[in-house]
Amino acid sequence: FGKVEKLDIDEVDRVYTKEAKSYNLKHHITTRGMDLIWRRACGWFLSTLNDKDKIKILDLCTGTGLVIQEISLILNEFNIKADIVAFDYNKEMLSVGQTLNKNKYNNIKVEYKRGDAMNLYSSKQSRESDLAIFDFNTFDVVIQMFGIGGIKDPIKVLNGVLKILKPNGYF
Repeated sequence: FGKVEKLDIDEVDRVYTKEAKSYNLKHHITTRGMDLIWRRACGWFLSTLNDKDKIKILDLCTGTGLVIQEISLILNEFNIKADIVAFDYNKEMLSVGQTLNKNKYNNIKVEYKRGDAMNLYSSKQSRESDLAIFDFNTFDVVIQMFGIGGIKDPIKVLNGVLKILKPNGYF
């Protein structure tokens, strides 16, 4: 890897494909388990959004879906309904996530989608492409815990997030 602005999406994709099966363990070790605490804190925050019948959530750069595991546990404890989109560019990371995260909660629906975080709503992106895009004002919450480090243009991601969040949504 080089500087962030020089990151090539194909290079990042190759690295994550190679690391997908060992990603979770490496992440837990390198953060000394703090990543689990941060993810669970996200779930606790979401549990305070009790003004909604169902929360529509985008887990941006979901990787193997570790955030979804933790927030689902908390949301289920409070019987909060949620529709969650697990969104990542890397097919292998999504595949590992789908295998590991068998949703066991009736009140939570998880859908895995492949897409580019820099093109969340892009008019350039054809709806016929295999990369997902979203309509404006789609999500109550967008979560991005760790994925920003592998993105070439983080400001473009933020711009997209602001467009797909509902008014008064949370990022």
